Amino acid sequence: MGRVSVTYSEMQRTAAGVSMAMTIAGSIILIGCVGYLSIGWFADGRWGWGLVGIAMIVVNLAMVFLQFRKRKLAPAPTPRNPPPGRGDDDEDD
Repeated sequence: MGRVSVTYSEMQRTAAGVSMAMTIAGSIILIGCVGYLSIGWFADGRWGWGLVGIAMIVVNLAMVFLQFRKRKLAPAPTPRNPPPGRGDDDEDD
């Protein structure tokens, strides 16, 4: 069995996708938790903390929006060719 060569740009694209997914997942979890707490704060009459919670939710929504926008606007990386004699393990040299 030969090894599958992965170019640097493919690894970089995969890492960027994983990073984006983790950022969005963390933001959604944080939005849910802060939203739950904010409802309790408003019910208890803690208006300052409720407003802080709302501000955190707005900032996280903006961050998720910017993640998608950055991904959409980023140009696709050009594929790079490996140097001659490297990256081909199928042939016996």
